[in-house]
Amino acid sequence: MGGTGNDSGASIAADGSGDAFVTGSTSSGTIGAADPNGFPVTAGAIQSVLNGPQNAFFARLNTNTGTGQSSLGSYSTYYGGNGTDSGTSVALDPVTFSTFYFAGDTTSSAFPGFDLPNALQTSIPVAEPKTHLSRS
Repeated sequence: MGGTGNDSGASIAADGSGDAFVTGSTSSGTIGAADPNGFPVTAGAIQSVLNGPQNAFFARLNTNTGTGQSSLGSYSTYYGGNGTDSGTSVALDPVTFSTFYFAGDTTSSAFPGFDLPNALQTSIPVAEPKTHLSRS
């Protein structure tokens, strides 16, 4: 999984059906006419384009394809702002597997979620790496 830029997986978790949840970082652009080998983002993704030099990504991969190879499952998205962002850890609710959490680092001043009404933090006070935590 990746594109024409620098891509790195950092953490993986699996659910009871064999789907793998992966987070990491990418500097690859989106698959399209300008980059046919770009980063694979699914329809309905939270973020469908790279918003800075590097964004975190989150993906759900189907490992039960019957072919011995994984396929892009139900979801793949960029997650980041205008700075350098990375996903470093992913976890699943151990009871239902329906809620996932992923965390990482960001230097973005415009990070996804800063605009939510109940956000714990709505900006980054200084341009140093900070931690982000997101929940499905």
